[in-house]
Amino acid sequence: MTMTLDEVAEQIGLAPATIKNRRARGEFAWLKSDGRGLYADVQDVADWVERRRREVNAALGLGSQSAPVQPARSRRRSG
Repeated sequence: MTMTLDEVAEQIGLAPATIKNRRARGEFAWLKSDGRGLYADVQDVADWVERRRREVNAALGLGSQSAPVQPARSRRRSG
């Protein structure tokens, strides 16, 4: 199964232009081009996300633990 550039961007939290620039610098080698657009295999994206999670956890000294997740704040409308 493949994902479009926009889908990849949404999943990894980067703008499509940022992904293109980083790919041009040699990062994101797992992105493939068909001449019209960039695509990635779902497993390649999942592997990248997992590697990043491990890197962040190591930097925070969490080892194999999951990083704490902050709950999303709900926005209250005043009115």
